[in-house]
Amino acid sequence: MTPEQMALMLTIVDHSEDDVPRLVYADWLEENGESEHAAFIRLQVTKYRTSPRDPKFARLLQQEMDFAFREERRLRDRLPVFPGLIWGAFDRGFVDRLTIRGLEGVQSFSQHALKLVGETPWSELQIEQLREGYDLTPWLDLEPIPNLRQVTIGTGWGHWALGPLLHSPIMSTVRRLVIKDVWIDDATQLALHDSKQLKNLEELRLSRTGFQHVRLRRFSPARLPNLKRLIFRENKLTDEGLHELIRSGILDSLEVLDLTDNTIGSDGMDSLTEVQFMELHTLRLSQNQITDFGFHKFCFKTIPTLRSLELRACNRLTENNLVQLSQAVWLPQLTHLDLSGQESDGIMQPIIESSRLKNLRSLSLRNVPLKAESIRKLAESPHFENLTNLDLGTTELDDDALEPLLKMNLKSLFVHGSKITKGMLRRIRETFDRE
Repeated sequence: MTPEQMALMLTIVDHSEDDVPRLVYADWLEENGESEHAAFIRLQVTKYRTSPRDPKFARLLQQEMDFAFREERRLRDRLPVFPGLIWGAFDRGFVDRLTIRGLEGVQSFSQHALKLVGETPWSELQIEQLREGYDLTPWLDLEPIPNLRQVTIGTGWGHWALGPLLHSPIMSTVRRLVIKDVWIDDATQLALHDSKQLKNLEELRLSRTGFQHVRLRRFSPARLPNLKRLIFRENKLTDEGLHELIRSGILDSLEVLDLTDNTIGSDGMDSLTEVQFMELHTLRLSQNQITDFGFHKFCFKTIPTLRSLELRACNRLTENNLVQLSQAVWLPQLTHLDLSGQESDGIMQPIIESSRLKNLRSLSLRNVPLKAESIRKLAESPHFENLTNLDLGTTELDDDALEPLLKMNLKSLFVHGSKITKGMLRRIRETFDRE
């Protein structure tokens, strides 16, 4: 692979959501005699940009299938083949994921890691079906892989293997680390805290890991200087554990903090007021045990960059809490608010009647027993004039309450599970992007 081609591929890796680098690479391929591959990239990019409801989509899908029969097979034949290593599907012209499966995959990757660089800008490494006794210590001697940006570790892993991986030089280019359904023991926690290879990590996602909360204070901003997104879901995080996490100092510079589905209560919310939150724009606290005391203090904490708040299914919130929320100092800043799963129509009135939500673009009230009158009040309020996305699934929404909603400037309306008749559903399909 030429240096120019490698530079183009790394640009695709670093801007994976952007189609432009892919199209630039397609132009380079065409200029260098690879017109079929270039056409395949352009076709998949065009299909990706096209809505399934667009009449052109079916034609693009058929063209993709025709291309895949000849061009995808040819491109796959170029990819290195080793036991236990599985290439993923083509997405917008390229394979972007490599899976290591079982002992064969571990051994193949140990021996041939750098041979896997080239031909396609893969950026994600997924590791499956590791069993006790598999030795990853040879990974400590591997060289960094320039294109590697994400490592995903899931069910079937053993905690004994995580230490060598976290200390391996291949982690030095990784920006997103996902660990889920893996029991993390004390030694592995130490490896996560002490590794010198995670300085480029921007997102850490830990879900159902059995993480010991007393160890959370070991997280160090010095070891994770670029961490911007921490997703700590379904770990039974307690108020005490959250306090330890706050003491580490790791939360101060986050942009996204997701603590969904833990056991955070009043003391935890109270301790959140101690965090500086210099750059936080998204906070997810859904499915916790939040109650009056700590919530009140949190509502009056200044968070100048906050734009998105999720409090889904926090069933201990009271009408008093929603009054506090309607008066929160940061409420006028919000563009997204999720209050799905609250227990009664009555506690939602302070939000529906609030005049401080003029910047709100997205509002989710799914699974709230909202009455039709409350929905009409929301639709006719002048304070939701900038709302473009509204979720009223599984509410008391009926045909009469829908009429004022159709006069809003909505681009998306979700009504699944409501009392809308089939005739009105057809009208919604004609009006909005989706039901």
